[in-house]
Parts: sequence; structure tokens; C-alpha cells
Amino acid sequence: MPLILSPTQVAFNARGDGKFNKPFQDQLDFFRKKINLPSEHYDDIIKSAHDHAFIVAGATKADLLNDLRGAVDKAIADGKSIEWFRKEFAGIVQKHGWEGWTGSDTAAGRDWRARVIYNTNLSASYAAGRYAQLTDPDLLQNRPYWKYVHNDTVRHPRPLHQSWSGMVLRYDDPFWQTHFPPNGWGCRCRITAVTADEYHGEIGPTGDTYSYIDKDGIKRTVPSTKIYKDRYGNEHVLPAGVDYGWDYPPGASVSKTLQPFIDNKAASLPAPLASAFKAEVSGTLEAARDYVLTNGLQNADNKIEFAYVYDDAGNILVKKRGGNSYVGFTEAEMQKMRDAPGVVLVHNHPGGRSLSKEDWVLANVIDAEIYAMGHNEVEYSGSMLNIKRFQDLYSHVDGVLKHYFMPLIRANKLTIADADLFHAHLVNTVLKASGVITYDVNGTLDLPSEVEQTLVKLLEHFK
Repeated sequence: MPLILSPTQVAFNARGDGKFNKPFQDQLDFFRKKINLPSEHYDDIIKSAHDHAFIVAGATKADLLNDLRGAVDKAIADGKSIEWFRKEFAGIVQKHGWEGWTGSDTAAGRDWRARVIYNTNLSASYAAGRYAQLTDPDLLQNRPYWKYVHNDTVRHPRPLHQSWSGMVLRYDDPFWQTHFPPNGWGCRCRITAVTADEYHGEIGPTGDTYSYIDKDGIKRTVPSTKIYKDRYGNEHVLPAGVDYGWDYPPGASVSKTLQPFIDNKAASLPAPLASAFKAEVSGTLEAARDYVLTNGLQNADNKIEFAYVYDDAGNILVKKRGGNSYVGFTEAEMQKMRDAPGVVLVHNHPGGRSLSKEDWVLANVIDAEIYAMGHNEVEYSGSMLNIKRFQDLYSHVDGVLKHYFMPLIRANKLTIADADLFHAHLVNTVLKASGVITYDVNGTLDLPSEVEQTLVKLLEHFK
């Protein structure tokens, strides 16, 4: 059963067998700023790199990773239960034929993997949201101390985590840089802000050993660090009681630029893989064009559209496959695009037509520069300047153009196919001349003489 909270409280189910309560905005903002990062192993990235990237070990295909991310996003945004996520996970695995990962061949293994993905992402994003709240300057002025709180409902409590419960230290104590929870797989500890009155001179664990009183009242002394050897044989010194890769405060690095992370990751890969990785995670117009056209041409028979959206920092916001002549976006994706600065949306138009009315409306909603890559090697692009004038003028221009085209079609001077192909281009040209949109065409667009003459008449009509 989920924890029962007042409307102003936020928490998650300690056992992971119910649903997480609805998040606060900082938690959701943290998760939605991440890029999708294809990976082979869970420790392809560690520690604060997780502030920037969403990974699922073994998920190397963009469409698979995007679907998994969508399910996690919905779980966070809507407070979905682990049971709901298991069903979504099973459907995504089946849809993409994703096999070969640990546990994929048994029901128990698949349930275990779903729980790990669910718990890890929801608890880490919750902690990052809490970090954003706890480090707010106004809060720090009144509550400059943090208290470690162990969750006593976990089935297998860690003795060291229990020993830290109730410890109060200043927010800038070095202890929090390595012990800000969660401190490992399944850890449900948390931090709460307190006033100076609750600080009684405690000192964070230091030195070579750490002593604590266990649940039976017996004093225990343990080394303050431990050695962990990764799958490459490299040794890592970890704080005692903290799992490999968890010795960092989630969310603390979100204000840092993503580019050093991308460069460092690429530097660790062989040259061909490094180039592919940077193209996969760095949003550029060249990468966007390649993604939508390569995939679009491969699926041209079904007229499938693809979308690639990135911001002015090169963060990829959305990469996805749509349907027959459309791409739909979830509310979570729309919010992510609305919140980002300098958005560029690139998609393919299998029929080669120019930007549609729906394209312009979407560009306005997310304040984006929009591109349509025609399969006829013509690229259309632009942005909205005046949505009010657009709404007033579009239908008028569209109606007049149809009035001009119909006699030509009836007289067999213009084919229906050509009228359909060039219709949006003519409308957009008039809207550009009227100062409603910016609009450019890159490539050779061979207009039949009748269409050219119609464009002249149309521009004169709306002069």
C-alpha cells in the first residue's frame, strides 16, 4: 500500500510495492532535463553523470530507450505503481524484442529488472528534487542544517545507515558530498532541513575507522572506507555503507554544462564509437537531419514520420518515431519542449510537402524553429512571428488558393498531386510576405508554370 500523506507532503513507498506519490515540480524538472544515453552496462556512467543522462543497462537502441524513458516519466509525473510499471515494461520489451539481459528469460527476472529501473529512477529523481529544495538560498538562511533520516520500513536495513539516522550537520559539511541519500540500491533514507537549534556539535564520520552502536546496543567499529573493484579491474575507494556509484549528491551537478560529460565519455571510446556516441547524444541540425531522413527513407512505403528535437545547449529533448504522416507528442514531451530554451524541431515529410498549419501551431506552442525534411530533397524551415495574424490570415489565404486551383484542376492544367504538393508552400510564401512567419526553402522546388502564375496572383491579392 502507498504511504498516506497530506496534500502538501511528498514521499515514495518505502518497500517499492505500491505507487510513488505525485512528485513535486523540482523532481520532474530534474528528470526531464536528462538526455537519453544508450549503454551496455549499468556502470557505463557513474555518480553525477546520472544527473545528465537517462540510461538502462543494455538498452542501446534509441526507440527502445525512448519508450522506457516515457514509462518512467509517466510513473514520476502521475505517481504510477510498480504494478503499472511492470506491465508497461513487459509491453516495451515485447514490442522491441529486447532480450539477452540478465533475467530476460524468466518472469521473476523481468519483474526484478522492472523494479530496479522503477525504484532507482524514482528515488534518485526524488532525491535530486529534494536537493534543489534544500539548497534554496531562502531555506538555507532559515534552516542551514541537514538531518539524516533512516527509513525504518525497509526489509533489510543497513546498520551504518541506521547509525547515521538523526545525525545533524551543516549543509556544506563534506559528509553530504558522499552520503546524500540514496546511498545504494534500494536505499530509502532521506534528508530534512532543520534549524540551528537541532545541531549539537556532531561531526561527520572521519578517520580510518567509524564506530556506531548497533540495534542490540553493542558498539561496532568498522573501516571508514572500502575497496570496490569494477569489471575492468580498476579499484575504487568508497565510503563504508555506500554502494559503488552512489557516493554523490543527486542533482548537485545539474547546473553544470553537459558538454564536458559528453566529451569525457567520448574520449573513453574507440574513435568510431566516439563519433557515433556524440552524434547520438549531441543535438545538432546535422544529426537531426540525418536521423529523420535516414529513418524516414527506410520507412517510406508506410509514410512514417520521425522527429528530433533539441535545445540551444545541444540537449536532445525528444527523438521518436511517429505514424503515417504524423508525429504525436505526449504531454510530458510537450512540457519538456516548452521549458527548454532555443528549441529546434526537425521532422521528415514523406510526401515532400512544405510545413503544414499544424506544424506552425506546434512551433508557436513550444516556441521553436521548425524544419520539415522532404523526401524530395527539399528542406522547409521557419518560425512563428505573429500567431494572432496567423490565425486570422491562414484560412483566408488557404480559401483563396483553393479558389485559384480548382479551375486549373478542372481544365486539366494542374494535377491534383501537384496541387497537393505545392499548396502549403504557396500559403507559407504569402504568410512570409505578410510578416506572419519566417520561412525558407533549401533545395530545388520545381514549380509548374501554372503554380508560379498562381503564386504571383496570390501575392498580389494579399499585397
